[in-house]
Amino acid sequence: MCSVDVENVATALGVQEAARGVGMMIGPAVGGMLYAAGGFPLPFFASAGVLAALGIAVLFALGDDEAISGDDDEQHATFS
Repeated sequence: MCSVDVENVATALGVQEAARGVGMMIGPAVGGMLYAAGGFPLPFFASAGVLAALGIAVLFALGDDEAISGDDDEQHATFS
C-alpha cells in the first residue's frame, strides 16, 4: 500500500479484496477442469506458470523503489 496515495487506500483495498473473492469463486472450477484434463499435477503446474508470469509483470510494473518512496523527509511504514 506504500505506492497508493492516502486518499485511494480504501479503493485499492476494495479492488484487492474483490479480485480475491473472484479468484476464490472461479479457482475451484478452473482447478477441477485442469484436473479432469491433465490429472493431479496439471493444476499445480498451471498455477506455478501463472504466478511466475504475474511475478515478472509486477517487477516491471512497480519499477524502481525510489519512484514509490517520494520525499526523503516523510516517514514510511517499513519492516527494516
